[in-house]
Amino acid sequence: MSFIESAEFTGDYLNIRFSDSLTMTDDKLDELWDLLAAMSTKYDCLRTLIEAESPVCGLDTTAAFDSGVKVSGIGAGMQLALCFRNYEMGESSEFFRTVALNRGVRVEYFDNKEKALQWLGVRSASAG
Repeated sequence: MSFIESAEFTGDYLNIRFSDSLTMTDDKLDELWDLLAAMSTKYDCLRTLIEAESPVCGLDTTAAFDSGVKVSGIGAGMQLALCFRNYEMGESSEFFRTVALNRGVRVEYFDNKEKALQWLGVRSASAG
């Protein structure tokens, strides 16, 4: 998974960071959701922050739907904060969020890590 820079449990949430200039494809997201499912089970945690700098969405409508269904299979009540700096939301991003939400997963997009952590209901690292 060379597109994932790091993946860790902070004690409050799962934090996954993508490498720079990621183009999201259905294959890469399948790998991501598999990793997230394993980490969520291992740490009994449904709050996740995913960070990326300038990602590009390479999903069509079918892939966005499949991705929303797959992430919802990880756990009802999951909160997924996507902190994507320099990201242009498109129809497939909105559709993914809607599909996941309709299946019990809260998804929100942010360009600011502090706001994403606040939405997750966790303390930021800088809060001590």
